Amino acid sequence: MTEATGTAGRNILPGPPRKQIDLSLMKNFIFVREQKLQFRFEVFNAPNVANFFLPEINVDVPAAGTITQAAPGREIQFALKYIF
Repeated sequence: MTEATGTAGRNILPGPPRKQIDLSLMKNFIFVREQKLQFRFEVFNAPNVANFFLPEINVDVPAAGTITQAAPGREIQFALKYIF
């Protein structure tokens, strides 16, 4: 525990809310009896909402209480998966 919170309990200071929606679409193509090819389309953080990290809690620095980082924005990936 840092000296910034003293004897306060854990998780008493709320941070910014995290809002994230992940989507996935998959299509299976069957070739031979037990073999198939799966095409995947995945989107992480689909609405592209800014998700900020927690603010600086150390009160001894000039940046106390500021948020300096955010999680990555929307990420899209395509994949092929061969299942046998």
